[in-house]
Amino acid sequence: MKINKLDKEKIALNFSSASASYDEFAQFQIETAKKLARKLSDLEGRVLDVGSGTGFLTEELLTITSKDKNKKNLKIFATDISLAMLLQTQKKFKASKTLNLSSKNLLLVSDFEALPYKENTFNAIVSNLSYQWASDLQLAFSEALRTLNPGGSVNFTTLGSNSLNELRSSIKSTFTDNEKTQSKKLLEFHTSKEIKAQLKNAGFSEILIEIKKEERIYQNIFSLLKSLKKNRSHQPKPLQDR
Repeated sequence: MKINKLDKEKIALNFSSASASYDEFAQFQIETAKKLARKLSDLEGRVLDVGSGTGFLTEELLTITSKDKNKKNLKIFATDISLAMLLQTQKKFKASKTLNLSSKNLLLVSDFEALPYKENTFNAIVSNLSYQWASDLQLAFSEALRTLNPGGSVNFTTLGSNSLNELRSSIKSTFTDNEKTQSKKLLEFHTSKEIKAQLKNAGFSEILIEIKKEERIYQNIFSLLKSLKKNRSHQPKPLQDR
């Protein structure tokens, strides 16, 4: 199954409608952004944050590098499919006493499968839990490579094929066969082998994939579903037809 234009518009609307309260229910996203940012503390120059949401990763990167006087040349461009999410980013940074959005961090609404930037624009591209939404993962990676300077790097987190296993098990034991089929399509994520293959096909040669298991405890399935619904993670990207 592929995500068509209408589905992408629905994804954008979903995230836009959740933007005001997104941070309240996005503890997992915040934690992964912090972990990724700590590994990228040496970034310099122009950096693109793909699928930046309300700015978790941009904020963490700026917080870390602001402590180093030698990192003043870091310029982060944040892009997301949802205007409302970017407006939340802007609002957050305006309210900050330590982080300056100004001209160093430019916000732009765009689809990461059609980035509106010229070739060889960025020193690095980063992304936190966004690429699972791609309808064409190879195209999204190709766009990243196209806009990347020679020798630059792409660093991202995404969900793996074992994500939400417990929810899938609950669905198997609870819902009808038709409901199971529909839910299966919505709960499938790419395997590490598939991600590596798409990166290779896009033109990347040096690929390092690190797999980590993250566990979250919920009181019951309803509290999990509420959390997924509130941050609009209840409709993950289905795998494409093969």
